[in-house]
Amino acid sequence: MQGGIEELINSMLGGRTLKELSKDCGGTPTIGRISGMALNGIRAFPNLTTVTGLAKGLGVSPETVVQACGVSLGLWMPGSFNAGALQLPLGAEKMTKGQKNAVVGVVREFINSNAA
Repeated sequence: MQGGIEELINSMLGGRTLKELSKDCGGTPTIGRISGMALNGIRAFPNLTTVTGLAKGLGVSPETVVQACGVSLGLWMPGSFNAGALQLPLGAEKMTKGQKNAVVGVVREFINSNAA
């Protein structure tokens, strides 16, 4: 579902593999769990450990993960929440998955270099 956990995971990969994302999450969720969520969505809310791990790995707030899960479960409409801190120009919604990953990868590098 658009705006759901699937889109959040796929749009925030930033050029990483699922293995790298799982490592960035602290190992929870596992690669298999992340893959399942990214491809098939979810049927129930993930537990607190999964929510906090995904938030850490994706570089978003736990609230953003919960909001995306709620969209996937049909509890509220996509677009009700802003998953990112940075607004992109109109038309950004038409970028390909690869283009979105490239943008996220560049932003992640800026954040990492500023933290050093």
